[in-house]
Amino acid sequence: MKDELTPALKAMSEGKFLHRAIGKIATSVSSQAKRNIMQKRKYKHIIQDRGDLAKSIQQVKVAFAHYKIMVTEPHGVFVHEGTRPHYPPYKPIREWVSRKLGVKEEPAQFLITRAIVRNIGKKGTKGRPFLTDALKEKATQSVFEAVIKKEIEKEMSK
Repeated sequence: MKDELTPALKAMSEGKFLHRAIGKIATSVSSQAKRNIMQKRKYKHIIQDRGDLAKSIQQVKVAFAHYKIMVTEPHGVFVHEGTRPHYPPYKPIREWVSRKLGVKEEPAQFLITRAIVRNIGKKGTKGRPFLTDALKEKATQSVFEAVIKKEIEKEMSK
């Protein structure tokens, strides 16, 4: 009996199961964050425009059993946290109106763009915490315990 348990106990003492479990949870959180960006019902509107924000979500192994989930798209923090009132550059908003709303004719494009810029100037933008929501949903204590339990069972069955 002792000989059967020794390899499994050694592997468990090295913490490989913990590293795999945390990696699985990090993958689950980053996948959920991408889904949050793409789902219309989550935040009233689909956050993504060209898909750049969702593509920029990465999980990075920092150290043993330590992962970081990053958003590399520069505007990600503004989407996630929202902004105070400010006047954004006109040109990117105009391009967005053309691409997302399909309004390419003048003066309609100009008027819509101006209205959006003024609205952001008065109210700012509302945050859409796609990453925080993913963490709350996929990195709970019960999820962590279930994943750890599966990894321990897998290690013991070897």
